Amino acid sequence: MKKKTITIFSLFCFQLGFTQSLKEFDAMGFSSHDHPFVAVKLAGKSHLYMPGADLLVDKIDSSTGNMMCVIKDGVYGVVHSNGRLLAAFEYDDIELKDEYQGQWYKGIPYDYEFVITKKQGKYGIIDVEGRVVSQPQYQAVEVINKELIGVQQEGKWGWISAKNGKLLQDPIYDRVSKSYLIKEAVTIYKGENEGLAKADGTIIIPPQYPFLRNLFTHSASYIEYSENGRYGIINSAGKTEVPAQFEALESLGNVDLIKVKEGDQFGAIDLQGKWVLPAHYTRIDNFVKGLSIVEQGARLGVVDAKGKQMLPTQYDDIEFQNVAGQRVYAENAAVSPPMAYGAKPTKGLLEQRAEEAKIAALPYYIVVKKENKVGIFDWASQPIVPIQNYTAAEIFYANKTAYFKVFIDSLYGLFDVHGKELLPIKYHYQSGQYDDSFHYDRRKEDTLNDRFIPMYEGQKIGLFDLALKKFIIPMADQEIKWKKDRYLQVRRKTNRNTYSMETALYDSKGECVSAYNGSINSYYLLTDSLLLLEGEERVLKVVDLSGKTVYEKPNWRNNMLLGSYDLPLNKNLETAPFESGLFKVGADEDNLFIDKKGREKRFEGYDIVGSFYKNRAFVLKKKDNHDLYGMIDTAGKEVIPTELDRVEEVYDNPDILMVQKGRLYGLMTWEGVFLLPLEYEFISINGSKKYMEITKNGKKGLAEKDGHIVVPVIYDELSVNYNGEEETWPLLVKEGEWYKLINKEGKPYPARAKRKVSY
Repeated sequence: MKKKTITIFSLFCFQLGFTQSLKEFDAMGFSSHDHPFVAVKLAGKSHLYMPGADLLVDKIDSSTGNMMCVIKDGVYGVVHSNGRLLAAFEYDDIELKDEYQGQWYKGIPYDYEFVITKKQGKYGIIDVEGRVVSQPQYQAVEVINKELIGVQQEGKWGWISAKNGKLLQDPIYDRVSKSYLIKEAVTIYKGENEGLAKADGTIIIPPQYPFLRNLFTHSASYIEYSENGRYGIINSAGKTEVPAQFEALESLGNVDLIKVKEGDQFGAIDLQGKWVLPAHYTRIDNFVKGLSIVEQGARLGVVDAKGKQMLPTQYDDIEFQNVAGQRVYAENAAVSPPMAYGAKPTKGLLEQRAEEAKIAALPYYIVVKKENKVGIFDWASQPIVPIQNYTAAEIFYANKTAYFKVFIDSLYGLFDVHGKELLPIKYHYQSGQYDDSFHYDRRKEDTLNDRFIPMYEGQKIGLFDLALKKFIIPMADQEIKWKKDRYLQVRRKTNRNTYSMETALYDSKGECVSAYNGSINSYYLLTDSLLLLEGEERVLKVVDLSGKTVYEKPNWRNNMLLGSYDLPLNKNLETAPFESGLFKVGADEDNLFIDKKGREKRFEGYDIVGSFYKNRAFVLKKKDNHDLYGMIDTAGKEVIPTELDRVEEVYDNPDILMVQKGRLYGLMTWEGVFLLPLEYEFISINGSKKYMEITKNGKKGLAEKDGHIVVPVIYDELSVNYNGEEETWPLLVKEGEWYKLINKEGKPYPARAKRKVSY
């Protein structure tokens, strides 16, 4: 069982039913441990103080779950994370017990939390609510599960109720433990033999078997047992389903079959013990979607769950593959416990699981190999790619169906899901010459449904459309690059023996939008109807889809496209051209824009105007060799006067900006609304934290990133508790000559000191 020191500090909101008296310590500060106590010094000695509970202890012995074992004056007690004392300071020793599923994470639910107490050599137990289940009276105590506690008397074990301490089973067993075979049952031992009992002590399986283990099938959970060196099956009610007659038993995955061993051979029986597969196989794999790979005499075949031979045992190798060409293995039995992933899954992990589930729901295929030749069968064992002269085959999924790349040595062709040849075997693998990074289907839609695949032949490349079953970009010595979702740029050599190139633009249906032109180097899509052309010597101009010039400017070159000055821009969202109706030309000016009709627009009175985002742009004026910032809208109206000395994006929230004027700072939105006015000497923005420290007139406080002030700006010093709630609470502040602790509501606890403890 894994342990985790407490990092949840709800105790600081705990309110006692009486008024705490003010405590004055010699010194006070955060401890070096990850727990809700703070370090204090009193009368020259170091202590730990829990402010919400007004509890002073000498040290923390251990912690787990929501509980801490603490020591005061040499005796042990337990405190809950909400500040409540669970076990009084009267015990000689204490052991904390808890259980949870998977890997620990903040806020994980616990199956149980108990305190095992020791006093004068006897053991008792207390639950997480502080209820005394049993006073110390047993030789030993062990938690079985959340309902039952094992207890030992005179060397024998029984158990009591975890709710009220009532004796449910007299101590008569050599050992008792949690059962992993039947939920809520108890594993009981007589010597080395084990059995199972119900919570009330009723015997399910007598303790007479040297071996018991889970055996999961598709529809039920069984128990495998051993007797006289042979193995059989018992059901969850303790009834023998299959006598102990086999050398070995094993589940076959998500089917209602059990693999059995006789001598060196394997077979399979159903849950009534009837033979489904005779014991004459040297290998039987777990079933995948109702099929299993079997081996006989070093040859492989396929059978189904009813024992039918789907493919004869005549192949050198067999793999089950999904539509992504990945080898697939057996599913877990349907009734087996799910694997605990532990920490809460991230968005990326959830998306990955969804993609895997989507692939798993699509058809699987059987890939066989015989004498170095390859074939593919569907799940009904019908041939799709028959074994002929093919040396390899790959499955891939596109255009909402499966396709097959079929190889003869290094060359391949394409077959559809019915085995029909789409492209002959004459193409080869090659990287480069194709860029689909901007392709809509690849970036934003289901990647399994992409319909376009590049095909290479010698030095040539073409783009094949699986939906239209034709090349939309014919084979040539060329480069193909997607321009977002609708267009493709194609560059090809004008002469095989030269480096001169010509460029054309195609749409996704294979229609040529802009004919090959040797004076064009590249296209940039500004809108669905406007293109930015890069011509000779990198000169730029804007044209429409018919090629008509919309805007051009002498000496407008690519290296000046973005202008020469870096002003704030939302970094979480790449600003699209004409996002606010205007496109920054740049060129040799820092204040030049065009609209969609190519009409120029400048904003008078500014030296530099940044790109527009949400109809706002930062502007800059140079005054006496000093840069002053402001903000305007697309009409040129000042949203923020041009008098700021600094503008900085808050990187984890780029719609918020920290601004400076003179020596004062403020916080504002991209729309120009101030969240904190320009009157603070310091604003500490930490992207990973919810709160930020603010300083005004030499005093400190705390605010949220929306500008809401949580702790007033009145303190001389302020330190956050990185081990506390939200990595912040409680705060340690200094007001006048006193250090205090501040809770999340901004209120001080009744404790203070004139010095700070530091580690």
